[in-house]
Amino acid sequence: MNDYIIALVGSSLLLLISIYYFRDFFEEGKSFKGKLGLIFAILFSSGLFIYSILDAPKILLNQKEIIEGECEIKENTGYSGIRYISIYFYEIYEDNNYFTFPIKKYPLIHEGDFYCELEHYRDTDIEISLNLFTSQNGKELKIK
Repeated sequence: MNDYIIALVGSSLLLLISIYYFRDFFEEGKSFKGKLGLIFAILFSSGLFIYSILDAPKILLNQKEIIEGECEIKENTGYSGIRYISIYFYEIYEDNNYFTFPIKKYPLIHEGDFYCELEHYRDTDIEISLNLFTSQNGKELKIK
């Protein structure tokens, strides 16, 4: 959730700053490199802002969903070396059957098959809470 807020606020600020400087865009004496940088900043911040704002109604209206079921957890490493966990719900979702989170949120988690309870905002990958159990009525595992 904090990552979402940072992306929304950051993209909003970058978009506002870019638009503010856009008024000087056609001014004589500006280098091509400067103009290209401004165009890139406007496009990047606009895209990030639109991507972030699409989930805002679900968060503001508190539209939550709880997914329960047998799941498999796998660890992945991103391009920048950041480690992630992916939670696969094979029986529940056919189109979007997994969720991915930075492993730093759940440092005690490990790979394997579990029974998962995942609360998230509907139609988003923004998770609210995650609980793991050894089986459907089994012992809850400590993951934080």
